[in-house]
Amino acid sequence: MNLKQIEAFVMIANNGSFSRTAKEMYLTQPTVSAYINSLESELGVKLLMRTTKEVNLTEQGSVVYLYAKELLEVSDKINEICGNQKEKAVSSQILISSSSLPAQYLLATILASYSRSYPHIQFIVNESDSEHVIADLENHKANIGFTGTKIPRKNIKYIPFYKDELVVITPNTDWFRILKKHPKPLKEWIRNQPLIMRESGSGTRQETFKALEGLDVNTDNLNVIATFANTGAILISVKESVGCAIVSRLAATAAIESGDVLEFPLSDEGFYRNIYMVINTIQPTNENTSKLMSIAKKCFKSSMT
Repeated sequence: MNLKQIEAFVMIANNGSFSRTAKEMYLTQPTVSAYINSLESELGVKLLMRTTKEVNLTEQGSVVYLYAKELLEVSDKINEICGNQKEKAVSSQILISSSSLPAQYLLATILASYSRSYPHIQFIVNESDSEHVIADLENHKANIGFTGTKIPRKNIKYIPFYKDELVVITPNTDWFRILKKHPKPLKEWIRNQPLIMRESGSGTRQETFKALEGLDVNTDNLNVIATFANTGAILISVKESVGCAIVSRLAATAAIESGDVLEFPLSDEGFYRNIYMVINTIQPTNENTSKLMSIAKKCFKSSMT
């Protein structure tokens, strides 16, 4: 196994093309294919699945990719320390798997701050739900994850960095405007309302059930009339009087301030949950990922106090 083989493999994983990789490495396509065949033969596993239309990583390839990328980064670091200004063939990347709330409302702030200090890093973000984020980390398909709930798993570590409030949002109708002026305990009226929820793998949905159960609301009897994988669709549905929802206040702020929806706290004290950075403890945390984690904490330090 040599660095040229590793470099070719990582580049193909990044761009999905043998021909493009050959061009960028100033090699012939048969040479690049030979590199990959030799690497697969030496490791005894299939790394890439090739079809006429695309190239994808196999399950084993996804694991090898993370370590191969780190190996190239170490090689670049050694060259840099020794004063070798050789052009980097593979840009440094951070693979991020994130649930929708942090992906849509927090990551931009973190990545912008990171890029100002370290402008040559590329971010690859996969947005899904919390369960898929944890699966990506367990399968070594991401360097770091971001979720809105804890899903207990072996070797998965959660680091809180942002405190988020969940609130009830309702249509801005006469009945709810009267309820706003003359509040009643949530458990007295929420069970009679049609509810719009996030999908089953969502951290917001799991935290919603925790909050309602803490208020002695029987979640088995809720009138859930719709589920969405997108908070934006939920906000529009509430505005159009499809039903009520429990969402992150961070996501609903614009709709609340514009009067499109009305906001009700889950309790007198409110209901807060942590947003987490997530890592797999058996996977080495590289220098770039460690910097990202440090910047995330600094960006939202005030929310945790």
